[in-house]
Amino acid sequence: MSLHPLRTRRLPRRIVVLVATFVLTGLFITQTTREKRIDLANSALRVPLDKLCRNRINGPTGNWLYDSNLEEKRLTKEDFESGMYKAGSRDTWVFNEEDEDVHWIGDDTDMVLEFEKSANLIDVNKLLSGNLTGRFRDNLRPELRYITGWNDGGFTNQFMGVANLIFLSLLTPTHIPIIPPLVARPHMPVRAGYRAFSDVFDLERLARSMNKEMVEWKDVKDLRGLKGSKMYDGSMKADEQDEIGCWSVWMTAKRDATKPYQGTFLPDHLNLDISYTPMPVQARLFPDSNSPDQHASFYGLARLAQATPSNRNPISSDPLRPTVPNPHNHNVHLPDTHLTCFDFLYFVSASLVGFEWEQEYSSAWNFVGKYTRWNDRIRSLARETLSLTLGLVRRDIMLPVRGDSDWRDDRDGRKFHAHDLRALDERDRILTPFVTIHVRHGDFLSNCEKRKQDGRLCSPPLSTFEALVEEIEDELLERGRVLPHMGKLPVIVTSDETDEAWWTEVQRYGWHRVKFPEYLALPPGVKGREEEGLSEETHRKLWDRLLIEVAIQGYGTGFIGTEGSTMSLVAQRRVEHWQKGTARIVRFSIFDNWD
Repeated sequence: MSLHPLRTRRLPRRIVVLVATFVLTGLFITQTTREKRIDLANSALRVPLDKLCRNRINGPTGNWLYDSNLEEKRLTKEDFESGMYKAGSRDTWVFNEEDEDVHWIGDDTDMVLEFEKSANLIDVNKLLSGNLTGRFRDNLRPELRYITGWNDGGFTNQFMGVANLIFLSLLTPTHIPIIPPLVARPHMPVRAGYRAFSDVFDLERLARSMNKEMVEWKDVKDLRGLKGSKMYDGSMKADEQDEIGCWSVWMTAKRDATKPYQGTFLPDHLNLDISYTPMPVQARLFPDSNSPDQHASFYGLARLAQATPSNRNPISSDPLRPTVPNPHNHNVHLPDTHLTCFDFLYFVSASLVGFEWEQEYSSAWNFVGKYTRWNDRIRSLARETLSLTLGLVRRDIMLPVRGDSDWRDDRDGRKFHAHDLRALDERDRILTPFVTIHVRHGDFLSNCEKRKQDGRLCSPPLSTFEALVEEIEDELLERGRVLPHMGKLPVIVTSDETDEAWWTEVQRYGWHRVKFPEYLALPPGVKGREEEGLSEETHRKLWDRLLIEVAIQGYGTGFIGTEGSTMSLVAQRRVEHWQKGTARIVRFSIFDNWD
C-alpha cells in the first residue's frame, strides 16, 4: 500500500468570509463589552447628586484609574500629587454589569479594578494650608472658598443647624463647609463644653455618601487654649481673636429683631469678633409678604455666598443695611467673601413651607441628615447599652464594628469595608426588633398647675403610648418586619422626666428604662443639670449618656415620639429611613390647648 500525501481542498469564498466575519465580530463584542464596563465604571463616579444621595453608587469618589486589560495599575507620583489618592492599603472593587453597581469585595475576580486607597474627603492637607494657628486665616487656602454658620438650642436643634449648613454647601459647590462643634446646652450644664461633630458622627462616611469635601473648625483654628485661657462656661477658648464680617439671617428673617442672633456660644468659643450685616430681604422665604414667618430661603443664602469684593449684594440692586460693629473692638467689616458665614442657620427652608424638617421631602434631611450616621464609638456604646437594657448578647442587637470585642477581621473586615456604603447601612440594621418611646416632659409641663386646676391631665398618660405600641406591632407584622413567633416587642422608654414615681409606672407596663454600663454611672445625687461642682469626668459621662439615648431612639424598629419635640422628629426619621420601621407621634405641646 502506497502512501499518498494529504490533499488540501480550498474552502469556498463564502465560508471564508463568514468565518472571518464571525471571528472579527467576536473580538469586537469582547472589546466593546470591556470598554462598556470601563465606561460605566467611570461614569458611575460622575453620577448626579440625587443618585449619590440614594446610595445608588457605593464606590469611592473621583475618577477610576485602569488600563485597557483591567489589570492592576500602580499609581504614579503625579497621581498622588493631584490630591485624589493617598498611599495606603490597596482596596479591591468589582463592577457588576447586571445592576450597574460598584461594590467592594475581599477577593479578586476576573472583573476587578484595583486602585490605591482613595482620597479622604476630609483631607485637611488638601483643603487647608496646613498652618494650624490661633488665627483661622493662616489656614485657609487662597484659591478656595469656604462657608460656615452657627447653631443653638438642644443637641438635636444643633444637629439640624449643621445639616442645614452642609445642605447649603451643596448649593454652593465651590464652597467647602467648615463644620462647627456641638455645645452642651441646654439639656446638660454648659460647662460640659464642646464636642467636635466628628466626635459624635461619622463625618467621613457622610462626606462619601454626599461626595462633598468638608472640614471642621478644629482643623481650621487651634482651639486648644495654649495659654490656658477659659471661657466663662468652663470650656477652652482659642487664644487668638479673629475679626470677620458675617451675614445676619436673624435680623432680616425675624422682622422685629434689632440685633444679630445672641444665643449661640460658638463665636466666643472660636474667639471670633464678628460684624454682622443684615441679609437682604430678598433672601427671606417670603420676601414680598407681611408673613411673620422667620425662615430664610436656602437659595437666597446660596446667592449671598456668591458675593465678591466688587459685588457685595448679588441678590438685589438695593443697598445693604448698616453693618452692626463687632462687640469687642467695635470695628465694621462687610460680609467676608473668602469665608461666608451666617449667624443662625436653624430657620431655613428650600420650599415654600416653613420648618421644612417636618415634611417628608425635607431637603436637609434627605440630602444630609439621613447619611449622618453615628461614629463607631457612639455606635458601640449604644450597642453595649442596648445589650444591658434588653438582656441580649451584643451580636443579637447589631453586628460589630472594628474595636468591638466580638469583631473578627477575617469575617467582618472583609464583609464591611469603609467604602462600601450599602454594606455599612446593612451592618447598622437592628437584628432584634424593639420599640422606642420618647416622652418629652420638661418645659412641656409649664402649664401643669393650671391644667390641674381645670381637672385636666398635665401630659398624655402612658396608656396612650401603650395603644400606639400595639398599633406599631400590628403594622410591623403586616409589613413583614416582624414575625408572628416574636410576640410582643420589647419597649424602651427615654424621657427627661425626673419623677421616680412616673418611672415606676413605666416599669409596671413591662417597659425598659435605659440601663447604662457601670462606667457611665453618675456620682450619687447628681441630676445632670448642675452648673457647678461637677468634674470633667462627670461631664464626659453626661455627654455619652445623652448621645447613647438619642442613638437608641433611632435604632428602634418602631418609635413613638412627642409632638413638637425635634428630638422625636429626627428619631422618627432615623427609624423610618435607617431601620425601615414605623412611627407614631403623640399629640402634646408646650401650649395649654394641646388636647
